[in-house]
Parts: sequence; structure tokens; C-alpha cells
Amino acid sequence: MDSVDFTALTAKDCPVKLYLAATNVRTGKGKVFTNAEISVDSVLASACLPFLFQAVEIDGEAYWDGGYTGNPPIFPLIYTARAAMSSLCNRARRAGRNCRTAR
Repeated sequence: MDSVDFTALTAKDCPVKLYLAATNVRTGKGKVFTNAEISVDSVLASACLPFLFQAVEIDGEAYWDGGYTGNPPIFPLIYTARAAMSSLCNRARRAGRNCRTAR
């Protein structure tokens, strides 16, 4: 808690986009925690190795390491990049430029 400014990370205007993956112990499904959900518990859950550490409980559910059931999910990065590109293209069009040259 002394090393991470959780208030800054969870602020709506935070320039850092952070995604933490954890695996729901009961269902085996992955959960991606976004900036608004980042906490000490979500950080611990995303790094909690099964059978080595006790699962971390968040909102009544137990979570383990996000890569335990498979590769870490990359879909948040794809959606974020797509949204950023769309925003960039919209700004370029408003400025009278082609979207391809705005990249």
C-alpha cells in the first residue's frame, strides 16, 4: 500500500490504463480488473499462485492468478487500442486530414 497510489489509479482521469487478470476459483473463469476496480486485493489475487498461497476473496468470490487457467486475456488491450485509434481518426477528420496520415 505504501508503494502504489491506488487513489490515483482508480481516478477517472488516470492516464495509466491498468488491467489485472485473476481466475475465479469457483467457476474457473477469468476476471479482468480495470482501473476502477484496482485495489490491494485485486493486485494480490492477480499474482496468487494456486496451492502456494491462499486464494484472495473479493466481493465474496475467491480468486487466483489470472494466468492459471490459460494465457492472460489481451482483449482489454485490443478494445482500448481500437477506441484510441477511433478517437485519433475522429480528431484527424475534424482537422480535415485523412485518418491514415494521422497515425
